[in-house]
Amino acid sequence: MDVVPAIGSTRLHGVSGSNLDRQARKDRRGPEAPPPSFRAGEQLAVKHIAIVGAGLAGLTASVLLTEAGYEVTLLERHKTPGGRIRRVSAMNGETFIDWGQHLMLGAYHHTLKLLDRLGTRNQLLPVTEATPFVTQDGKRRPYRIGRLPAPLHALPGLFHLSQLSVKDRLNLGRPMLAAKIQSRLRPVKLDRTTALDWLRRHHQTPAAIRDFWEPLALATLNTPLAEASALLLAVVLSKGFFARRTDAQPLLPTGTLHDLLLQPALDRIRRKNGRMLANCRVTGLEFRDGGAAGVQTAEAGTIRADAVILALPPWALEPVLKTSPALSKLGRITTDFEPSPIVSLELWYDRPWLRYPYAGLLGTKAQWIFNHQANGSGGGYRVSVVISAADDIELPREAFLETVIGEIRRYFPEARGAKVARHMLIRDFRATFRARAGLAEKRPRPETGIPNLFLAGDWIDTGLPGTMESAVKSGFMAAEAVTKENPGMFHGRSL
Repeated sequence: MDVVPAIGSTRLHGVSGSNLDRQARKDRRGPEAPPPSFRAGEQLAVKHIAIVGAGLAGLTASVLLTEAGYEVTLLERHKTPGGRIRRVSAMNGETFIDWGQHLMLGAYHHTLKLLDRLGTRNQLLPVTEATPFVTQDGKRRPYRIGRLPAPLHALPGLFHLSQLSVKDRLNLGRPMLAAKIQSRLRPVKLDRTTALDWLRRHHQTPAAIRDFWEPLALATLNTPLAEASALLLAVVLSKGFFARRTDAQPLLPTGTLHDLLLQPALDRIRRKNGRMLANCRVTGLEFRDGGAAGVQTAEAGTIRADAVILALPPWALEPVLKTSPALSKLGRITTDFEPSPIVSLELWYDRPWLRYPYAGLLGTKAQWIFNHQANGSGGGYRVSVVISAADDIELPREAFLETVIGEIRRYFPEARGAKVARHMLIRDFRATFRARAGLAEKRPRPETGIPNLFLAGDWIDTGLPGTMESAVKSGFMAAEAVTKENPGMFHGRSL
């Protein structure tokens, strides 16, 4: 029998039973069978679940549990739900845009499952053309997924990265081949190693690190290579770029993430015996017989529940956990996590000039640029510039604007005649957790060791970096944990 450790059990040292070693044993056994769907069975009383946090994790858990017959109350302290997928008003209220730009992959299996449930998967477009990496001399080095079977599909794209020497391009395969093996057989050791040290051990040159690996790490881990976990970089390679061809396929939404995910999820929750309370701040938890029995709120009083899911990032979770001595172990774990920022600069031009859906920029502050006409999402002649792990996030607006527009004109001569009509700077100081080496051992499971209290969020032990997919996967994990401990209307089946 597999015993789930209490959330305070974080010191693993590679011993049998640790999260990482257990995952390694599971990976060696091969893929798990998909969990069975909830179906009608023995009728029980309806259970009420309180879910704190209406970001992707909380929304996912709410959709799953309401569909399974549970009554759900979803609480959000902000006026607008959605977290990283919320929308903001732009152009004096004439349009709405995403809070931040997101690129998905075919490897986002849980996200795609959620979209299938919501009926919105058709609002994702595959990016079939080559993605250029642009260098300071204006040259474009295209990267495209090949037609060869996996893992050879990655080779044509790597060989076209002519900013690197032929030897460097050949050597890119070394860490890619090592990633799948080492992430399964030695996950603890790999996680305690920085991605930069790991790449150097696999004969990656400074040029390869600067022009290929660093942009990849910033885009997927939101953490510089010198700090990032080698395990999480290996996971990105083995599960995304080096897995099946379809897993490596980039996907962009045709509209906003609000339309793709947030509004359909809220609509589904409300139709299925759920409710969402916005502007509702949770100040503490209710306990009964040693287990969670509800939440205390500043605006709606006490809300009783049969189980509680805290779908919050660690820095938002900490104030709630301080309200009870029973939660002290949980509170200590959250202190191991630090946020990593992302800056998005939205630029509206007086004419179209970018002909690619998106492009990577090498050697610049601006790392990625997205074309909102090429991917079908409209919004005028708008481009989004993304700066991950933006440690200079507090620079004045004018400094960001001058630097980024200057880089765009230097890298894209076709942009020099276009004028910026409007701009909008979005600073997300706590976009994701910083995926530092040694952190995997400290990421908790959804089960907390306290009856009827569960965790969700991209930072828990999903085995993934702090992506949309990790957040959605955590929602699946938390909902599954609730159903095991609190069988709902349909007894004996998992989600």
